[in-house]
Amino acid sequence: MSTISNAIAALAAFGATVSGVQHSYDLAGVPEKLSREKLPALIVLPEVGIEQGYKVLGFLGGSPEVTFDVTHLLLYASADAIDARKVLPGLLGLLDNYLAALKANPFLGSTSNPPVHQPTQVQISVGIVDYAGVKYHCLNLKHHLVIYL
Repeated sequence: MSTISNAIAALAAFGATVSGVQHSYDLAGVPEKLSREKLPALIVLPEVGIEQGYKVLGFLGGSPEVTFDVTHLLLYASADAIDARKVLPGLLGLLDNYLAALKANPFLGSTSNPPVHQPTQVQISVGIVDYAGVKYHCLNLKHHLVIYL
């Protein structure tokens, strides 16, 4: 049976397969601070305060479907130390690697027992984020996930 926590763990494990990413952290392993040696790093952040979806699908014999959003935040480099123009080529290269890995694994795991039941949909933004009191150049990869309970 799929669960929300399995899907989130699968997203963190998926992050470790992206070429160029040094570390991919799940919920239990999210560090308070990141050293420069641990960058670029992916951090899984479930959306909080947003209404999540729950519905029953009649054509699946009443199987409940849960939809939810999870942000995969790629922290690249300190925004105080490096100008955006210098990091954009590297960030976009990592985005290409991320999308190639996602194309190869759209269900974030085994297709015989996937942690999510529809290919993940991802919304992408590039910017600067404050994490643990440090500003980072980042990719914000917001995934819309669907599981059947």
